[in-house]
Amino acid sequence: MKAVFITSTFDHYHLPFCEELYKQLGSDFTFISTVPMPESMMKLGFTDYSKVCSFAINAWENDEKMQKAQELCDNADVVVIGAAPFSFVENRLKNNKLTYQFTERFLKKGIISLFKPKNAVELYNRYTKYRNNSKYFILCTGYYAARDFRLIGMKQDKLLRWGYFSAVKELTRDYNNKVLSLLWTGRFVELKHPEFALEAAKRLNQEKIEFQLNFIGMGPMNEQMQKFIDNNDLNDCVKILGSMPTEKVQQYMDNSDISLFTSDRREGWGAVVNEAMVGGCAVVASDLAGSSKVLIENGVNGFVYRHPNKEEFVNCVLELAKNKELRRMIGLNANKSMTEKWNGTEGAKRIINFSHAILNEQCIPKYENGPCSIAKD
Repeated sequence: MKAVFITSTFDHYHLPFCEELYKQLGSDFTFISTVPMPESMMKLGFTDYSKVCSFAINAWENDEKMQKAQELCDNADVVVIGAAPFSFVENRLKNNKLTYQFTERFLKKGIISLFKPKNAVELYNRYTKYRNNSKYFILCTGYYAARDFRLIGMKQDKLLRWGYFSAVKELTRDYNNKVLSLLWTGRFVELKHPEFALEAAKRLNQEKIEFQLNFIGMGPMNEQMQKFIDNNDLNDCVKILGSMPTEKVQQYMDNSDISLFTSDRREGWGAVVNEAMVGGCAVVASDLAGSSKVLIENGVNGFVYRHPNKEEFVNCVLELAKNKELRRMIGLNANKSMTEKWNGTEGAKRIINFSHAILNEQCIPKYENGPCSIAKD
């Protein structure tokens, strides 16, 4: 089976899935990058894996490679397309060849987006036009993506649960931090609401709980955040560390007790949840962000609060802060969820099995949950 995964850039969120596809398919698998990795991503510590993986092609480098990319997409048995020009798969969709569209929700700004003529035309040409193709599936990345696609007439059995995959590992931590350690990771922008984490820090300080909250990232809210820290005498227990390489971020995940994820509905997925759960953190996550209700079973392997209910968020943080054994139990279950189900190896195996069944006209696997299960939410 010849397979292609084509998207914009090749970062660490695609690496585990692609490495497993290459392990399973060998030279029959190709990753195609369509644009150079932006300098802004490099400054945030991202690595461009298209330059180090032998199975990757940078189509943007020259016309010859662009032509090769198109030929690979036309002739492959299976193509997964992410954030890449739709022209790469139009030929194969016209011929009803097996194609997966890897995408987050498109109504991040609300249903009003459907009534903008430009958006409506694009959605029709990319999705609705091909909804009756028997071999066109949507890899719904995030809890709310399937809902959006049902609104434009996509069929339920074509909507598959999907997500980003982080590298996984078994835990070696002992959960014996002398001081409670909290972590918030991401860009300091309005949609990610870092101010929620600051409010939690303020309450922890008021309740005389010894803690350290680290912010990893950068962005336009930096000055506003530092002002809050100064005004509430939090400099001894809250630190803004700036951006750093992903490997170092994971080290912080591995050593933090609680990870805070506070994005609103404009966050299509939120891979920091994957990383925190892999590291065995107890995650407190917004219900509006895409990954939260896909990865987290509330109270079992993390906490999900109803955003923008700040009081509910703070109470979740306080409950974990005051109960070391609860943090440990949540963290262990979080890591188990990632190592057993939500990882690149499992995602690759499932999409290969699913594709083999379709290509050979066999019974399609029915997964109850996890990658390639029907997205019924």
